[in-house]
Amino acid sequence: MVRSNSIRNLSEAKRWIDESINLIEENTIDSLLRYFQTGKTKKGIHLPSLLITEEHIIEHMLAEKLRPIIEELGFTLNEDELNEGNLVLDYTKGQFVLSFATINPYERMLKFNFDFSEMEREREVKLANLKRKVTETQQRYVDSKNFLSNNNGLKRIKYGKVFERIEETIGNISKEITVVEHEMMEIYNQKELLEDIKQTLPDIEYHFRKYGFLIEFVKGEDYEI
Repeated sequence: MVRSNSIRNLSEAKRWIDESINLIEENTIDSLLRYFQTGKTKKGIHLPSLLITEEHIIEHMLAEKLRPIIEELGFTLNEDELNEGNLVLDYTKGQFVLSFATINPYERMLKFNFDFSEMEREREVKLANLKRKVTETQQRYVDSKNFLSNNNGLKRIKYGKVFERIEETIGNISKEITVVEHEMMEIYNQKELLEDIKQTLPDIEYHFRKYGFLIEFVKGEDYEI
């Protein structure tokens, strides 16, 4: 019985490999996508990929087939990610690049790294927190400067090291404000890029659903600019 099961499993694996070869040679978007769904074991392992995993050849072939569609939508494939076998969509505007979605050919899934319905609310909360941080930091700066101006002369001589630490703190506060303002600027840039992508969303869904892709949005923000 064990021997019979082993032979049957090997025969099935051989059929998977033969079918995978035919799909690769057909070299269409649909056939390459079917390759990634062909030959999955009960444990979820994609057997054909185990045999050619180092070079990510099939991912590159699929990328070349999808590239005209992706570029027509106004996006690009992240080449560094592609060399690692990952199909990641980038949107570039000026000096900013946003990796906003990942194509999972094994699941035929286009996964966005955020949820548009949560995007604005989360961004407003983040901006409010940063604005409050700027206000509090600026007040610390004013309080420290007032302390120094109101406590000089003999007190400064007596508590010299205390004053030095306060002056150092003032310098650090200025740096903190610069960092926070930079974070706020990045949030505004993210919003602009994501709004552009949102406008293109119907076209993205149309082209990918034609090939049987499911569209998934991550709950909560998970992206870098």
